[in-house]
Amino acid sequence: MGKNYLGEWFNFDLNEETKQEFDVNIYRLNVIRAKAILKLLLVVDLALIFYYSMLRTVDLDKTPVKYFYMMSLFMLVLSVLFLLLIYNYGNKVTDNLSKLKVIGFFYIFSILTWCMAVTLLYQLTSGDVAVYITGTLAISILSIIHPFKMILLLIPIHSIFLILLPRFQTSSNRLFENAIITTVSIIVSFIISREFYKSKIEDFKIKKSFKEQNIQLTRANLELEKVNHKLEQLSYTDSLTGLLNRRKFNEVMQMEWERCRRYGIQISLIMIDIDYYKNFNDLYGHQAGDECITRITYTISHLVRRSSDIIARYGGEEFVIALPHITGDKAYEIAENIRESIEALKIPHEASLVSEYVTISLGVGTLTPEANLTYNDLIESADSALYRAKVKRNHTVSLEMQKIV
Repeated sequence: MGKNYLGEWFNFDLNEETKQEFDVNIYRLNVIRAKAILKLLLVVDLALIFYYSMLRTVDLDKTPVKYFYMMSLFMLVLSVLFLLLIYNYGNKVTDNLSKLKVIGFFYIFSILTWCMAVTLLYQLTSGDVAVYITGTLAISILSIIHPFKMILLLIPIHSIFLILLPRFQTSSNRLFENAIITTVSIIVSFIISREFYKSKIEDFKIKKSFKEQNIQLTRANLELEKVNHKLEQLSYTDSLTGLLNRRKFNEVMQMEWERCRRYGIQISLIMIDIDYYKNFNDLYGHQAGDECITRITYTISHLVRRSSDIIARYGGEEFVIALPHITGDKAYEIAENIRESIEALKIPHEASLVSEYVTISLGVGTLTPEANLTYNDLIESADSALYRAKVKRNHTVSLEMQKIV
């Protein structure tokens, strides 16, 4: 039972990977604090050295003043050394974690040893133990260190202090009083250090949990965005061809029409219809019909490649192509090129009344958008041209360029 209770004091339920991450975070904080403390110690040591060198020159040969002076010089050199080490290794905590742990251990050991030595010197005069108590409490609060390491630091140093104390303190009453006070301060310092370390672990676990939840939430949001994007694509694209569907085409066409009207740009529209497509489906089946649609889509997409061109599947066997900045004559050439390319595919069509292969009919309409016109007028123009092409018994291109009033 006692063993389990003791284990709880030193075991904080961190796996190796998590402990590594926790140590890196803690030593980043320790590095910042160590820099601040060492700079403060440098100022204090310099002030003490100035005090002894300038104001108590006559006492430097006397005990314990000369030892106080020597201790100040020693701490000054030690502070400079540790400050250089901290600056050298503290900028890359992850890479130098093991080195920083060793530096931190000896840094705390040096501070506590110095406090112990100064306190023993005070026993020769005032018998004060404030430096020792302040040092142990400050280390427990300002340095985040594992309780087991703190035990390894406190117990040996305090044991040496208690052994040496009678040699410096001749008063038995004061000796007993200082031994009790310093022992209590050591116990309190350990408890504070342990609770402080434990609270940092709990804070780390909470932050890590929040971080993991945020990562999961971010992933979930990304997945949701992907799903929404797919749904959005499905809402405006044709599932078979990947082209814009009729609803989306109308939206895009409305914006393009307004842009062309604003700048007085001519726009052409090609409407395409597969000749006798129903007969094709009835003879070869819907799967063959889908393959036929796919091949025609691929051909059109590779012939109409400008970023400003708009291609859509307008109906079952109907396609529509909007061509901004394109004149009627040029649109007619494009339409004729598409017609010839589809014929060159030589997709068998025994149910056609105009050819042994799949053919298309095309209608071309061209307008310059004006205030009294809408894009529906352009669609009607191209549709009218397509109708004339179909009347000519399919397999042709018809162009309509008249201005609609």
